[in-house]
Amino acid sequence: MKKILVTGGAGYIGSKLVTKLLSLGFKVTVVDVLKFSSKSLNHLFGNKNFNFINVDVRNKKIMKKLYKKNEFIIPLAALVGAPLCKKNKKEAISVNLVSIKDMMKNITRKNKIIYLTTNSGYGIGEKNKYCDEDSPLNPISLYGNTKVEAEKIISKYNNSVCYRLAT
Repeated sequence: MKKILVTGGAGYIGSKLVTKLLSLGFKVTVVDVLKFSSKSLNHLFGNKNFNFINVDVRNKKIMKKLYKKNEFIIPLAALVGAPLCKKNKKEAISVNLVSIKDMMKNITRKNKIIYLTTNSGYGIGEKNKYCDEDSPLNPISLYGNTKVEAEKIISKYNNSVCYRLAT
């Protein structure tokens, strides 16, 4: 059975994704400090393939152990959005970027990273022109910058894939 670690799994995307992964038969561990939501995973606590750990992704010792135990890692833990990141600059950099750097230092070749990033990395595009994976990245917020830098770090590894989600 494939083991998947989802950081920030209690957020909207995380809680929906974890529910789906469990329904597909995966063993899922969620790491979250429940800063923004404490009820989104309640329906999963009876599932024998679900494990919840209330810890900060910046706890290097615990995270290093979790990376070794899981084949797939989906790092969703983040301060999301330009206003929140502007208000909490140090925490945004620490969670959105530094924790990703630490993760990449501590994974092995057996780990596969699925990184969901944001269209905020595009900044302001040209009028009447859609952005795609070939469009230049030009973030205009701290949020966009941290996510773009994290994507660049993760993309250097062959065992990763990045998806830019639109909001």
